[in-house]
Amino acid sequence: MYRRHWSLTRLPFQKSQHVDWVFESQGFEEAKSRLLFLADHQRRAGLVRGPAGTGKTLLLRLVANEAQRAGQCVVQIDALGIDHQEFVIRLCDEFRLALDPQATPVQCWSALRARFQSLERVGTPALILIDHLDQAEYGVSLAIQRLVNLMHETDAPVTIAFATRDLFTGTMAVLLSEVTDLLIELGPWSSLETGQFVTQALQQSGSNQPLFTVDAIEEIQRLTRGIPAEVIRLADMAMIASLGAEAESVTAEIVAGAATELLPRSKMHFSSAEVAHLLR
Repeated sequence: MYRRHWSLTRLPFQKSQHVDWVFESQGFEEAKSRLLFLADHQRRAGLVRGPAGTGKTLLLRLVANEAQRAGQCVVQIDALGIDHQEFVIRLCDEFRLALDPQATPVQCWSALRARFQSLERVGTPALILIDHLDQAEYGVSLAIQRLVNLMHETDAPVTIAFATRDLFTGTMAVLLSEVTDLLIELGPWSSLETGQFVTQALQQSGSNQPLFTVDAIEEIQRLTRGIPAEVIRLADMAMIASLGAEAESVTAEIVAGAATELLPRSKMHFSSAEVAHLLR
């Protein structure tokens, strides 16, 4: 698309889980350091909370990579839509437990107990990363309670990190308040950070000039409220729009026009007046 037009070595604004460059804002870097601190010091659990699109999944992936390089046993589970039974099955799979495909939950928990006892004997720390906890099915809270109890009973060096968009109520809220040692908030980028991201992403893609005007970056920040995933989408769409307009740089007007293309499926926070203005 626009890569050849701007003489870039690659597309700068691609949301991918397989990238060799990640922009780490101050809040993101601090969140990663705090999670690694929990794992290194074998604390019980940490809770990462933030709106959709703020990089929680990416954060867990980067923490997993660093923990693995440090020799820790890392288990990653996406809790989106899973129930108690699938949760324990995935735990066993991630711990590489050789179980019969028809194994019952009782057998799964028994195998997990044996693995935790083994971790305790050899002193190998384990880090369990659970993403999208707020989108799990009913009953997962019981599985997590059982997992925490297993940690206590075996005294295994296991740390759990949860990622969620929302606060909890009821049983899950009580459970998390009892086991969580550290609450980590992951929020939107500031205007400065959005500008830094755009600049550095272009530099990583081979650009040696500021393709976005200052007003364009301010418009991106205003329309996206600094939500990283939305910043990436809008910046990418603005680059495409600038190509169509044969513009020498991406302006605030081009950004505003590109935003109208994202309205049907975007989660950007437009007021009714802003929507009416953009659609004129």
